[in-house]
This record gives sequence, C-alpha cells and structure tokens, in this order.
Amino acid sequence: MTATEARMARHCNAQRPRTLIAELSLVRKVASRFGLHKDEDALQEGAMALVKASHRFDPSKGASPQSFAWSCIANAMRDELARRKSRRRWIPVGGMDVELLPAS
Repeated sequence: MTATEARMARHCNAQRPRTLIAELSLVRKVASRFGLHKDEDALQEGAMALVKASHRFDPSKGASPQSFAWSCIANAMRDELARRKSRRRWIPVGGMDVELLPAS
C-alpha cells in the first residue's frame, strides 16, 4: 500500500461515522418499502447492515455506496422477516392445533 492509499484509507475511516449517520435515512426508506418503518427491530437490523456494508464496500467493484448499502439493508430486513415467520410454532392443545406467535 502506498502512502497515498494509506492516507485515503485513514480519511475514509475517519469519515465513516458521519457517513453512517447521514445514511440512516436510507435504512428508513428501505424499511418503509417493506412496511416496517415503525418496527424498531427491523430498523436496528437495517442499521447493523449499514455498518457492515460500510466495512465491506469496495469502490473498485463499480457499484455506488448507496446501491450497495440498499441491497445489504434490504437483505437484512428480508432475513428478519424470514426469522419471524420461522418462529411460529404449532402445538397440540386438547385435540386442537394452536399456533403460537412471537410477542410483537
């Protein structure tokens, strides 16, 4: 790594917290597309996905940071919805099947 690349990497790492705060609105936009704009768990999953996306982003791949973050956030929210759906359990109660739903 050259001195210029090292300086740019330090600058990007220093700018990361400000960039993440600025992109939190992107998390809300993605959540609203899924109808989860008031769901704190989904927003938290999206925020964690945004942090992971900021660390994994590689500008040499040609994608814009926003589109990469959008796809990471959307995938995290889809995973959260899938986890919720898989938490449903059926148990037999007195000859009837009863579905237990997770607390909301």
